[in-house]
Amino acid sequence: MTPVPFFRNSTTWQRIRDGVEADIARSIDKGVAVDGILVREVEEELTRRLGCAGVRLTASGSDALLVLLKQQGIGPGDEVIVPAYTFFASVAAIAHVGARPVIVDILPDRYTICPDAVRAALTERTKAIVAVHLFTTMADMESLAALSAEQGLMLIEDSAQGIGMSRQGRLAGTAARGGVFSFFPAKTVGALGDAGAVIATDEQQLSEFDEILGRGEGTEPTYGCDEIQAAVVRASLPLLDEFKDKRRRLFAYYDERLRSIEGVRRLPSLAPEDVGYVYVAEFDRRDELQAHLRAHGITTEIFYPLPLSRQDCLTDVADCTRPVPVAEEASTRVLALPLYSDLLEEEAAHVCDIVSDFYRRA
Repeated sequence: MTPVPFFRNSTTWQRIRDGVEADIARSIDKGVAVDGILVREVEEELTRRLGCAGVRLTASGSDALLVLLKQQGIGPGDEVIVPAYTFFASVAAIAHVGARPVIVDILPDRYTICPDAVRAALTERTKAIVAVHLFTTMADMESLAALSAEQGLMLIEDSAQGIGMSRQGRLAGTAARGGVFSFFPAKTVGALGDAGAVIATDEQQLSEFDEILGRGEGTEPTYGCDEIQAAVVRASLPLLDEFKDKRRRLFAYYDERLRSIEGVRRLPSLAPEDVGYVYVAEFDRRDELQAHLRAHGITTEIFYPLPLSRQDCLTDVADCTRPVPVAEEASTRVLALPLYSDLLEEEAAHVCDIVSDFYRRA
């Protein structure tokens, strides 16, 4: 059996390559490398799809979050509550603007921030809550929105993983005071290198995004997306529903094969409004299983090996003092299996065979 990488997009790339190359040639003719015609076309398409005031592309999802925090006026002296279980960029952007991340626990059934833990962490310095949509599902935006309104706080969506997700009729990125997307290649819609988007809820916010991004006569762009990445995102966006359907079928296949294996402790859920961005399950003897899969040519990832509150680099810049038992337990058992639009069902079958083999031997 040939190796099964954690991510591969060669088949998709061949499908969109001609269109991407034609778009890049069109952009080259205009002579603008960053924030050019392709960037504008993607922004217009995303705005149409989301039904929002406007979208601005950025160089990455991390930059998009940074732009959003700056636009919200978050800075030194402010505290921003963020979940313990998320990618490092969620707290790095907060620290970058000079604010203090306050790290709290997650819900036991969905890996997203726990509203009760947020309430317990409120102080007079709390200015915002960052709701991170993770793996397959959006955070509990209804509870968080009610809490934010009650306390006079800003609610921000880190929807870097969330394109295509929805909750009670609201699309990810549009359910709070601004959201962000990431188009890192492994995302449901990915660029060739990296790109992101920041989403505005009104024209004033969009204008402030433009000011931060340096869009205007005689200004130098900052955090801007280059035309090559925009070309790939532009070609991939029409395939979003197809990508979602393919991942949903693979999700169902994994579920069917893995649910009866002793040692598989928790399978991810996928509601109709969710998107199967990453297949994260919980396993006994996780590290040994990962090594066994690696020995058979199957690459996996641990999302995430440590809660943010145990990251040494955050000790001096974040409040890491609050207990996060749910995140602690998840970090010892979660493993992400290969899941992407180019994954073949026979490859998924091979992954399941090797997982089954590991626990049978055990």
